[in-house]
Amino acid sequence: MLDGSGTVVLPQPQLQEMIERCARAELNVCLHAIGDGAVRRALDALAAHRNAWSGWRPRIEHAQCVHPKDMARMARTGVIASMQPIHAVADRAIADAMWSRVTQNAYAWRALERAGVRLAFGSDAPVETADPLAGIDAATSWRKRAMWHPELALTRASARKAYTSGAAYAAGMEDDLGSLRPGKLCDLTVVDGHGVVATVAGGRLTWRRKRA
Repeated sequence: MLDGSGTVVLPQPQLQEMIERCARAELNVCLHAIGDGAVRRALDALAAHRNAWSGWRPRIEHAQCVHPKDMARMARTGVIASMQPIHAVADRAIADAMWSRVTQNAYAWRALERAGVRLAFGSDAPVETADPLAGIDAATSWRKRAMWHPELALTRASARKAYTSGAAYAAGMEDDLGSLRPGKLCDLTVVDGHGVVATVAGGRLTWRRKRA
């Protein structure tokens, strides 16, 4: 953390060297950073490599606490926030206990979106449930129900985008996945209310819920 707490896993010179080697080899990097200090160190190391190559998709995994000054910087350097909304539900108690002074910057999906950061959502399964509906609920209405910094909640449209086109872009597969467009792969899940009613893979119906 920027306050000096927490654990540094990789010394900064080694982090910078690793990113330099990846950029030269046209390999993408996904940096695991949770605290605001770790996120800043990741951005410091990535800053010199903006647009390193045509498929450059640098990601910060988790990015659970980001200092406001680093949000705009994250957007400028093209760094993707690869986040798992369900973590906010599971971690709220420990965040309140350990990060009481910075929870307004924690799991800050809406603030990052406003700053222009591209969001890519996932589940972190098997640590958390793989159910994207639970993740969408966490990113949208849960904060309001829990009254925990509700201003950081996303709209449902933004949450869906992060789980679909945002995730596809982060993987460098935006030409094939992430939206329903002619020529793209047709794998989708059909949802009615809070339940899955059908799945389609390769443009073919592969499962359908039986009527009661």
